Amino acid sequence: MSRKRWLPFIGLGALAAVGVGLWGGSGPVNYLSMGVNFAAKQTCSCMHIAGRTLESCQTDLPAEGQGLIHLTPGQDDVRASAAFGLVSARAKRDPVKGCVLTP
Repeated sequence: MSRKRWLPFIGLGALAAVGVGLWGGSGPVNYLSMGVNFAAKQTCSCMHIAGRTLESCQTDLPAEGQGLIHLTPGQDDVRASAAFGLVSARAKRDPVKGCVLTP
C-alpha cells in the first residue's frame, strides 16, 4: 500500500491521541471520577455499616448517581462505574476501618 493511502489514518490516529490526552486531563473526567468514588463509598457504608437496603441507600445519592452502583451478591463490596466503565471505583467493607476505597 502506498504512503498516500496511510496518511489519513495516521492523521486520524494522531488527532484521536491528542483528543484522548486532552479529555483525560480535563476537569469533567476528574469530577466524574470523584462522583463515582463517592457513590461507591457512600453506598458501601450505607449498606454494610448502617445495614440499610440498596433501594434505601440509593435515595441518598443524586438522581445521576443512582444508576452507577453494581453489587455482587454475597460480597462485602460495592462497585460504581460510569462512562461505559472507563471510570470506576470499588469500596469494600473492612472490619476495622469501615468501608474503604480499594483499587
